[in-house]
Parts: sequence; structure tokens; C-alpha cells
Amino acid sequence: MKKRIKFSYYINLWLSQKEISVKKSTLSRYIEIVNIYIRPYFNDLYIYKINDEIVYKYTLDLLDKNLSNKTVKDILVLLKQLFKYSNVDVNICLPKCNKKDIKVLKKEEQKIIENYICNNIDCSNFGIILSLYTGLRIGELCSLKWTNINLVNRTITITNTILRIKNFDDNSSKTKVIFNTPKSLKSLRIIPIPSQILKYLTELKNNVSSENNYFLTNSLKYMEPRSYYYHYKKIMKILNLQSYNFHVLRHTFATRCIELGFDYKTLSEILGHSDIRITLSLYVHPSNELKIMNMEKLKMY
Repeated sequence: MKKRIKFSYYINLWLSQKEISVKKSTLSRYIEIVNIYIRPYFNDLYIYKINDEIVYKYTLDLLDKNLSNKTVKDILVLLKQLFKYSNVDVNICLPKCNKKDIKVLKKEEQKIIENYICNNIDCSNFGIILSLYTGLRIGELCSLKWTNINLVNRTITITNTILRIKNFDDNSSKTKVIFNTPKSLKSLRIIPIPSQILKYLTELKNNVSSENNYFLTNSLKYMEPRSYYYHYKKIMKILNLQSYNFHVLRHTFATRCIELGFDYKTLSEILGHSDIRITLSLYVHPSNELKIMNMEKLKMY
């Protein structure tokens, strides 16, 4: 009888199907959420015993663990998928997640960073400038090779990203580094190189021995995102600047583009967003400086 089947049966079946339909990074995240948060509570429950009350209590338990609303929501969204797959008809109330404010470098901070790097120029340092002027994610930057950079056509082609994920394959290590396609098909993109940084890239290219060299290391060995994040943090500390997350460079690029009047469709494609609505929701919020500038346009008659 189907209802006498334990929920663990459907969890295992669902995960085995996901192995061939999602990226390794996504599968790793699914397995992590399932093993840590879902199996301990639902694994041995029979399908027919799962009801609204059990799910409600489970939601309260998650919230009591001092998890963020975003984490709780991610867990419940995955659980909802599992229930749908298992034909379990229950209600799940998702907690409201407040939008985080987008942090952006101040223009004077950006200038300090740019001056330092241009006076201490090498490939690893210049990766920061590259992200500031193209919006590259750190994983995309770490996987970038010189063969992806066309100085004649003035373009950068994004085809890969590097990330470290939980290793569920064996017990040799807790995590592993993988190469993957970027977040979505839109993330496979060609980005024009701004003329301001073209001359620096041309200068760096003069010391490149092979087109197959990774950009950040100028060698056949890549630098993984965690290592490059430490390098970035070290520079921020040297410059006595606030300890911003690396992703702030991407936010800064997008914000500067909005301030300069980029059309949203163009910006969305440069950033590699899967939908222009992501760009609109994240970045189309004028800074206080821009608000002041616009308000000053008002004149008394």
C-alpha cells in the first residue's frame, strides 16, 4: 500500500533523479539541506502520517534554531518540492524574508582601490579592477583564462565558474573544488572591455606565456575563490578600508552603470542575470547622492 511507504523512500528517489537533472553544486546543496534539516525529522515518518500540524511544528522548530528566515525558507521550499513529488497534500507557510540592503563602495573608496592596484599592477591584483568594471562574480573570475580575453575585439567571454562544494562522494575530504557552467544560460555571455582598463590588460598580456594560463595566476594552475577572497581581504586591510564582501564589487559595478544611465536590458545581459526583473529588483534603487542630484534640478518659478 502506497501510504505505508516511509518518506525516506521518496527522498532517496527524488535525489537520485536530481543527480542527472541539476548541476553538481545544486545537488550538493540539496543533499546538505536534506541530510541536516529534513531527514532527522521526516525520514522515518510514513507518508500517511504527515499532516499540516506536523509541518507547522517542524517550521516552528526551524525558527527556534536561530536560523535566518532566508535559510528556513530555503529548507521549506525544498521540503515543498519533496511533498509534491511524494503526493503529500499539506500546507507550508513560508516565512517572510526582508530584503537586504545592497552594499556599494563609496566613490572615494573605489578610487583608493584603483590607485593602489594601478601602482601595484599584476594579474591577481587586477582581478579586483576587472570585477569593478565588468561585474564578474568571483567564481567566474577565478576560472577566467587568457584565451577568454580578446584584446582585439575587446571582449571577455564567460564560459565557466569555479566553486567549492560539500563532498558527498567519498570520505577523503569534506569539500571539493569543481568547474561548472555559470548560474544560468544567461551567465554564458560576452562582456565588452571598457577602454579604461584595456591598456592595463594589454600591458599584462605582454608577460603571458600561454593563452591557456588562468588570468589571476598567469599560470596553468587556477586560484580557487576562497584563496582569492583572502587576497582581496588582504588588500582591503592594507588600504584600511571597510571589510566588504567581494560581491560588493559586482554591486558597485551595477550601481555605477545605473547612475550613468545604462539601459536595464543591457546591464542585465552584462551581469548575466537570468531575468531582467532580477536586475530591476536588485539595483534600480537610486543612491542618496543621485536623489540629491535629481532634486537639485527643481527650480522655483
